[in-house]
Amino acid sequence: MTYWPPEAQMALKMTHDISAALLVGGVFFNYFLLRPTLKRIPPPQQAIVATRIGHLFVYLAYGTLALLFISGFLRLYQLGILDLESGFGGFFHSNFFKAHFWETKYARWLLVMIGGWAVAIIDATILTFVTRPILLKRLTLTPRPTPAGMQERRENQVRVAEWLERVVLINVIVTTAALIAGASLVYGGWI
Repeated sequence: MTYWPPEAQMALKMTHDISAALLVGGVFFNYFLLRPTLKRIPPPQQAIVATRIGHLFVYLAYGTLALLFISGFLRLYQLGILDLESGFGGFFHSNFFKAHFWETKYARWLLVMIGGWAVAIIDATILTFVTRPILLKRLTLTPRPTPAGMQERRENQVRVAEWLERVVLINVIVTTAALIAGASLVYGGWI
């Protein structure tokens, strides 16, 4: 275990915990509050609100995911699970890469937490670079749209919105599981 002053340990833990709370809170807000509310307003206003909030949430999501990675990595170092002082070769001889470490409750719950983070990164990438561009592209109208063109646009929006909801639901589940796993690590892992 590497010695860190108590203030540094507390700042690192708080950064990690606050980042997790912001990410999970944002995901819950999007799924349980924003999504049902958007269904109650007319489509043109719905698109404007969803686009603006979506842009802001992208910054929140990637910012918190980056902070979680950095603070989590540093916490593993601080706890002596990762060895950064022995150089690149020593890094791979850390406890993190030894089989006996992964037989502990702590390691299993750490894996759940890291897995939740990885799925959240994949989901954020899908949301940012696949579904959002399709929705934003479909929001632009040609100068004189035909009824068939408008119907096709609407069908595409509905199909992409359904996929968006599924990905956000996956985010709710995995970020909640990661949050529970992280909380259990305080007690050495759950079960």
